[in-house]
Amino acid sequence: MKCISLFMVVLISVPICFTSNILYLQLLVSHSHHFWNRAIIHELAERGHNVTILSPRSEAKPPTGVHYILLEDQYVRRLPFYRSLLNATEFMNPFYETLSILLGYELLCSGAVKTKGFQTLLNYPDEFKFDVILHDFSVGSCFLPFVHKFNYPPMIAVTAFGHPSFSSHYIADHHHYSYVPHISLRSNDEMTFSQRLLNFLIYMEEFIIFKYFFNPRMDEIAAKFFGPNFPSVSELEKRTSLAFVNTNAAIDYHISHPENVIPVGGLQIKDPKPFPQELTSFINSSTKGTVIFSLGSNFRSDYIPQIKKNLILKVLSDLSDYNFLWKFESNISESDLPKNVMIRSWIPVSDVLAHPKVKAIFFHGGLLTTHEAIWRSVPMIIMPFGLDQPQNLMKTKRFGISEGADYHSLNYDDLKTTILKVLEDPSYAMNMQKVSARFKDQKEKPLDRAIWWIEWLLRNPNCGYLKSPLFGLGLIAGNSYDIIAFITLFVILNLIILLKLFCYCVRKCLRNIYSDETMPHEKLE
Repeated sequence: MKCISLFMVVLISVPICFTSNILYLQLLVSHSHHFWNRAIIHELAERGHNVTILSPRSEAKPPTGVHYILLEDQYVRRLPFYRSLLNATEFMNPFYETLSILLGYELLCSGAVKTKGFQTLLNYPDEFKFDVILHDFSVGSCFLPFVHKFNYPPMIAVTAFGHPSFSSHYIADHHHYSYVPHISLRSNDEMTFSQRLLNFLIYMEEFIIFKYFFNPRMDEIAAKFFGPNFPSVSELEKRTSLAFVNTNAAIDYHISHPENVIPVGGLQIKDPKPFPQELTSFINSSTKGTVIFSLGSNFRSDYIPQIKKNLILKVLSDLSDYNFLWKFESNISESDLPKNVMIRSWIPVSDVLAHPKVKAIFFHGGLLTTHEAIWRSVPMIIMPFGLDQPQNLMKTKRFGISEGADYHSLNYDDLKTTILKVLEDPSYAMNMQKVSARFKDQKEKPLDRAIWWIEWLLRNPNCGYLKSPLFGLGLIAGNSYDIIAFITLFVILNLIILLKLFCYCVRKCLRNIYSDETMPHEKLE
């Protein structure tokens, strides 16, 4: 009897884990976005779930329960795009940039569906059971037909790309054009009338492209590979149960979220780990501190034109009180390298940011590094190239925690002044401490929040009651444009009627006046 009681106590004390089959669909060709998604994947595997990932990137030694289906050779196709941004002489026109981004999404999809990896998942039997699908919607809806193929398991839309302007297709939220700038617009949430007008037109351009060109193109691709009897991707988008967006109210613009949108900004950030001793020694050898210089995982520093590389090296050399740790993907001759500059092909940026002698980070403005710098309380010098990077500069500059360097008009004096301003003006470090404290003050870690909601959806697959009613209303009715148009038309019609009545009365009065003056008076008898 004692043995049975002891067995029951042990059984009750052991947490019960219900293993689920999870499909993770990831199209975007981006190392950093893969790291963000991988944080979710590894945590799910750690909790006993089986995760199958269709992705352009895999791992050499994935953990138990993680199974990659590789979309082969996709990174090679994307490198020319990133290189072109480094060779550009100015930012794109915002309308052309919006169009080119969406054309890039279509090219990614067209390339991915031709891979062996895509065909592998396509050949899975239709009755294969996935309990939930996580779909990275950062580059659109290319893989959504798999939701239909596998008989509509509940779906979570996820993105490391902040809160994309087209997220309303999945979650029917309101993007307020008056104070939420499109990523193609170079302004913050305090816009002038002309900026708000431009912002509205960019959003409408994107809406039209998605509705009449991009999504119909996705339907064409789906019909070719999945057959003709599939619902449109526009309908599949609406089947999203939950959405994870990489935002945090402490640092992002204010956006009205429906109940099924979960902000998980910074979920990839973990406690810092030890890094190579040679990096530690270099950082500690600095007189006033060390600056990290990194262009992230997609932009290569060795693609920067030589004249700009020489300019940057000259500035770093002349700031001799500081050491600079530069992520540089190829070698620079020791004779050409200043003594206060160390180059390495890979730097564990998030871990190095936690070192107390790191005083700033000079980088491209990628969102994940921005979150990591804020979490570690390190001021920023941001040199954006495109995509969401200019907006990340705009957001952080509002709080006095960053300054920008214009890559296209880069010159010695401006770059040196900007770096010194962030390093030697104490307000940047003080402001960063405040913003960092707000960012970290959460009831649970963002990754734990994401995992909890995934497992909640496994327990509660029918959660349509959380969805926004905007899906049923559409863009026009959902934003009350029809009401505004009706009231405007009603007022205009009434004004026209009143004006016509006024004109009629005036003419009537004038006729009476003129007729009285011209009518002969009757003789008095």
